[in-house]
Amino acid sequence: MNAGAVAQNFRGARALVVHADDANRETLAITLRRLGLLVALIEPGGEGPVPGVEDCDVVFFDADEGLGGVFGEAAPPDAAYVAMIGVEAPGRLARVVRQRCAGYLMKPIRASGVFTALFISMNEFAQRRREARVRAAMADR
Repeated sequence: MNAGAVAQNFRGARALVVHADDANRETLAITLRRLGLLVALIEPGGEGPVPGVEDCDVVFFDADEGLGGVFGEAAPPDAAYVAMIGVEAPGRLARVVRQRCAGYLMKPIRASGVFTALFISMNEFAQRRREARVRAAMADR
């Protein structure tokens, strides 16, 4: 993909949804599957390694659950992040910023807005990767 290319189709991309089993998670999972993504669902705050985390392209997580990193002490995946925000409290929004989210969805989750959050976050993350490669190449020179 060149510097100006914008991805528009995410069919086959792997999404990890870190959210309690409720209507928000269900709506998001259904919508992502309709968009052609492969969706894995996990509960937040689990101990130990997260299965499949290294294989995901985008992570949707509940910004209202905890204040630390989404994956605790485990290494976070190199993926686009989308926060699901229900409470606009500064501490919770700071978590979103620290996680370097490239998109967000307001709760309650609705089908409308999911594609926009996915589109923006995946393309922003791809641009960040391209810029990091350019910086690394310049540093090597």
